[in-house]
Amino acid sequence: MAKKSVIEQIKDTQEEINILQVQKKQQEHQLEKHQAREREKERKERTRKKIERGAIIDSMNPQIASLTNQQLKVFLQQVLQSERALHLLSKMTETENVG
Repeated sequence: MAKKSVIEQIKDTQEEINILQVQKKQQEHQLEKHQAREREKERKERTRKKIERGAIIDSMNPQIASLTNQQLKVFLQQVLQSERALHLLSKMTETENVG
């Protein structure tokens, strides 16, 4: 088997480098696609949670459904800032953190 010349060795090395660069770009693209899928999944989970919570609030009282968003915001701020609500929320989150 004949020994390769320096020029052939350089060409072979350059081909290997090119192949590795292509593989690197492919892996980077796969990673970007994976990250995009994860972001989309997280966004959908947040959206679903918001929709579910909105539905829960609307189901509590028929009058709530007729409020504007601003009215609902003011209502919830008033209700949730009450001493009783803060105490209950504290107890509920304390129980969840322990259990």
